[in-house]
Amino acid sequence: MRFHWPLTSTPPNLDGEAHVWAIPLTASAERLRSLEETLSADEVARAKAFRIAGLAPRFIAAHGSLRVILARYLNERPERLEFGSENRGKPRLLGRQAPERLKFNLTHSADLALLAIVDECEVGIDVERLREVKDLEPLAERYFHPTEVRDIMSARNRQVAFFRLWTAKEAVLKAFGSGITERLDHFHVPTSETASGWVDVSRMPSFHQASQCWVTRLSPGEDFEAAIAFLGPERRVRGFVFDV
Repeated sequence: MRFHWPLTSTPPNLDGEAHVWAIPLTASAERLRSLEETLSADEVARAKAFRIAGLAPRFIAAHGSLRVILARYLNERPERLEFGSENRGKPRLLGRQAPERLKFNLTHSADLALLAIVDECEVGIDVERLREVKDLEPLAERYFHPTEVRDIMSARNRQVAFFRLWTAKEAVLKAFGSGITERLDHFHVPTSETASGWVDVSRMPSFHQASQCWVTRLSPGEDFEAAIAFLGPERRVRGFVFDV
């Protein structure tokens, strides 16, 4: 997998930025054993419950790396971090390792996970591996805002446009701690050719935290589209590849 971001294992200071970490999920057996040692008993049980081949190693790689990266921001041991969730299931740090200002969100597709870390605002992130979408037009018409449907159907590459819009919408939903049960056609994101912009979510009654959010598109590597959303002001986004 070829990435567009620099390789590092040491987080820089946030200083009002947003950091996004690309985490390859194809770790060696030795590395997986090391990452599994950082997981809680519940996380290990979740990994062992997978019955589809390949899912358990990906889970261990993603969640173990999440712990290691967050621990380095917090100057803490990865295995000592405690996690909980909000009423809609969005993960949170608990206990004394849970500074109010530090927020994170994790997403994955195929063999890649992305971890977003910010301070002082809610964040959502989504990534998708590019692939053929069958019945693209009816699918877009069912879930997307009419403005977005026109964008997709007029794009030079409809598949890429679809995933650029889809990841941006998913990032918005995750920033608000929601899911795709919400009416996706009640808001629209910036066009597929636009790098970033504001999203009006005032028609979403369950999104009581804010009436708009900022979305920035990401390009972590070849064959992937991604986006990050903030419930706060525009901020610089820096991407890194986690050096495991």
